[in-house]
Amino acid sequence: GNYLKIFSDLCKVDWPKNRAVHVVCHGHSVPSGYFKTPEVRSLESYPHLLRVGLAERYPHAVINVIVTAIGGEQSESGAARFKRDVLPLKPDVLTIDYALNDRRLGLERAKAAWKFWKALG
Repeated sequence: GNYLKIFSDLCKVDWPKNRAVHVVCHGHSVPSGYFKTPEVRSLESYPHLLRVGLAERYPHAVINVIVTAIGGEQSESGAARFKRDVLPLKPDVLTIDYALNDRRLGLERAKAAWKFWKALG
């Protein structure tokens, strides 16, 4: 779809007509900011770097980048908590990152779990 254009347009609306826009990063340890377990470097993680880049590109926007990622998780458990942890945040953009940990599931289980994500959008 054209959700990125919609997001970009939302980020270009000036105060007082603007609203906060939400990017949610859901997944495993990488978006969480884990570096060398158990050390977490959230300021070096891609959700934080995304926030910095968006703030530079859209200096009048209120952009919240929210991390709902859990280290060690894979897409089956991420899908199980999606309605509880992600949907209430009403994301304008959502990233889902389970690729590394889904290797442990095997191809068939990972494929079944990813059908849940595909059905979302």
